[in-house]
Amino acid sequence: MSERVLIIGGGVAGIAAAAHLSHAGFHTTLIERRASLGGRAGSFPDADFGGPIDNCQHVLLGCCRELRHLFDILNIAHRLRFFSEIEFLGAGGRSGYLSAGWLPSPFHLAPSFWRLPFYSAAEKLLIGRALAHMLIAGRQGRDAVQDETFSHWLGDHQQPPLLLGRFWDTLCLSALNAPADRVGANYGLQTFQEIFLGRRDGHWLGVAECSLSELYGHARASAIFTNTRVEKLLMPSARLRGALLSNGQTLWADHIVLAVAPHAAATLLRPLPLATPLIAAIEQLRFAPIIGVHWLLDRPVMSRPQAALLDHPVQWLFRKDADGHHVHGVISGAEAYVDQPPEQLSMYFWNTILPLLPAARHARVLAHRLIKERRATFVPVPGVDRIRPDQQTKIPGLFLAGDYTNTGWPATMEGAARSGRLVAQRIIEAAGQQQ
Repeated sequence: MSERVLIIGGGVAGIAAAAHLSHAGFHTTLIERRASLGGRAGSFPDADFGGPIDNCQHVLLGCCRELRHLFDILNIAHRLRFFSEIEFLGAGGRSGYLSAGWLPSPFHLAPSFWRLPFYSAAEKLLIGRALAHMLIAGRQGRDAVQDETFSHWLGDHQQPPLLLGRFWDTLCLSALNAPADRVGANYGLQTFQEIFLGRRDGHWLGVAECSLSELYGHARASAIFTNTRVEKLLMPSARLRGALLSNGQTLWADHIVLAVAPHAAATLLRPLPLATPLIAAIEQLRFAPIIGVHWLLDRPVMSRPQAALLDHPVQWLFRKDADGHHVHGVISGAEAYVDQPPEQLSMYFWNTILPLLPAARHARVLAHRLIKERRATFVPVPGVDRIRPDQQTKIPGLFLAGDYTNTGWPATMEGAARSGRLVAQRIIEAAGQQQ
């Protein structure tokens, strides 16, 4: 295949598109404006921490089949460590574990769920009832409720307001970056169906044992340019044909894939004919921030590799080194914090964690870094799939990749990987039609 594809954006979506198209025989050029690949799932150097640190912790869940396939293609699956047990930390330092037991799927997590100390027997029965309805609903059932909120669906299934905050919102924030009253019921159902009610390893957490930029440095393309910004898309005739780079160079191709963040895509699209409806769709999407915080301590403070925090402003903690000196926290749905000063926020979050980590109470913070992603993910509000653009656009030669495109998944690395495969399929089909 001699056709050339120019992929603008070196995040997971762009990397996936390049991998699938390269495998199909296309000449692929991957362009990334940052110094390394990965996009939002990337890293940057930090001298205080002695090397690169990740923008925010990104995990591979066992149910993320497309992302796992991409890691196999890139031959980097061995750089991941999977945890089959999720530890939860709650008020008063109580802990509990979720892991698959002897029962077959979809009941494999039931025994460990029943042992969690954070909920009463009556609350667990109510949660179990809602999960049973999710299981019965299946794909068809969740598609039928895409125009209502997940909180409304939960209310219809006898979930009291107290459980919304203490259970459902906690997991919604972690998976969908928004609480249950903001997300569509279809994506709320899908989250629980895929992670907890599907395959036995659906809840497993895969964490990279290296920096994310090192992980995605194994991307496959005919040519890869980093530290390179696209200034303008070029449409010399009725078809999009190339891109003007910030260094004055022009790259030409038969197909262009725009795999950048939605707001960046809208900026590049604005001068093009036929782009107005596409830009309007992108601008209808709503976004939510995520904050990641790194702390470097003078002593080991975290023995566990990861922990989910219940009813807490920080949803996840990760141990980022072998002994627990480097701890990373993730704050999803961070609208209440994103405009506050980083120094103040970093220590505020650290102080909220101290009651949960006894070893940290006498530790000294040697360094800390707070990273704000103001538009980290789109919010899967009710009916959002009618807004999300397809991978193939009405502009000849232009294709889109990104978790915000119509993938059938929410804004996750799995969604990004799926968009990369889908855009590759669209280009392969288009190339076949032109021959």
